[in-house]
Amino acid sequence: MRIDGEDVVEIDISSSYLSIFYAWCDQQLDTDTDAYRGILGPTELDRQVAKFWINASFGNGKLLTRWTKEFKQDFQERLVKKGMAPGAFDPKAYPMSVIKDRALQRHPLLLRWGGEIRGRVRDWGDLMFVESEIIIGAMQELMSMSIPSLPSTIA
Repeated sequence: MRIDGEDVVEIDISSSYLSIFYAWCDQQLDTDTDAYRGILGPTELDRQVAKFWINASFGNGKLLTRWTKEFKQDFQERLVKKGMAPGAFDPKAYPMSVIKDRALQRHPLLLRWGGEIRGRVRDWGDLMFVESEIIIGAMQELMSMSIPSLPSTIA
């Protein structure tokens, strides 16, 4: 993509909700490794399942415990958007109890989600607001250097 003939680059906020959550808990997410890779296994599908479980748990207000029809459908649609085959995911191969146990081994702070953090219970709206403030701040900084930018809606 180009803006006024100039090449543009995508800036990705790696594991943004997880990074914000860690900060709320006065911890820093390890940015030397992918926050989702290796939780369930070595494949890209394993990574996508772990990422979905964590982010959907944030959106749910509590840690997920079962694959609902809506979660299965949403996840299948996300995989297709990422170029994976529509039938690549079998929820029976990924029991929620296993996903939860492995995600908590890697990110034990997730046990605090749904409880009080910094004096109140946080929810998905708080995560989205903080993320938007970060994006706006980055765009304003780029504007101060006469660098155009656009927010991305790609998940």
